Amino acid sequence: MQFLPATWKRYGGGGDIHATSDAILAAARLLRANGAPADMAGALYAYNPSRRYVRTVSAYAGHSAPTRGRSSATTTGRSSTATPCFPRATRPGGLLQPLADRPLARPG
Repeated sequence: MQFLPATWKRYGGGGDIHATSDAILAAARLLRANGAPADMAGALYAYNPSRRYVRTVSAYAGHSAPTRGRSSATTTGRSSTATPCFPRATRPGGLLQPLADRPLARPG
């Protein structure tokens, strides 16, 4: 993800915009503030209001098929169901669950 200065100020948590670990945490904060993990498609759409972007990122994550209750972005960017788009990442103990709450790691 790329951050504009204003977005970094809001979600960067005081971290270094050039540090990968800080950027990953900022991305998690941004996505969570916009509905992730319950509405991953909506959160992605809030970051980049393009249905094509949401589909591409979802496909890359291996969960692109909007069938059998999976989320899919609508024209408003919000998902049509409450089912997470990335179930492995959003289940309890999954990747996104702890990221947004984790404090920033500072190099010694």
